[in-house]
Amino acid sequence: GIYEGQNLLSFKPGSAESGLRKNPCIKDVKVSRLIPDTVSIELKERIPAALVKLDAMYVMDEDGVIFKEFTNSDNLDLPVVTGLTSEMMKQDEDGAQRGLLDLIRVLNTRAGFNSHGVSEIHMDPAYGFSIYTLSEGVKVDLGRDAFEEKLAVFEKIMASRGGRLNGVEAMRITGAREAIVRFGSNVL
Repeated sequence: GIYEGQNLLSFKPGSAESGLRKNPCIKDVKVSRLIPDTVSIELKERIPAALVKLDAMYVMDEDGVIFKEFTNSDNLDLPVVTGLTSEMMKQDEDGAQRGLLDLIRVLNTRAGFNSHGVSEIHMDPAYGFSIYTLSEGVKVDLGRDAFEEKLAVFEKIMASRGGRLNGVEAMRITGAREAIVRFGSNVL
């Protein structure tokens, strides 16, 4: 809604804001006219946090807002959230979406094992959250809370195995000092 050389008095900030808000990647925008010769545009972009598998693949921001359908041109390398349904998002009676956002925040802020090592986050209404590691595809059940402590336990298990998970099929980490590790039949 603005072009170079346009008379500033004919420029309508509200129209420009409306046009910019149509872009799903924009979280908030403020356009103002500063007399005699300036237009100020303040944008807040959505920060992609995960891809969500519903009827198609969508991009979810760090606030839990699903704001656009994912396309290959988005060029995003993010964990995929499975098990989340539209009904769960609408109702969110048990705080499932809040728990998902907490887990994503923990994974994004950790120095050790973090979101770069996760291929999938699965939500189960009865149990809680599981992650699948990017390398070796190991399922790690984390439940509904204390994600930082449980991921620290996961790191200790990895360290005790030389940083590798060969032979591990799955883990259930139930607390800061307890984990159940299931090994496959060809454990080295």
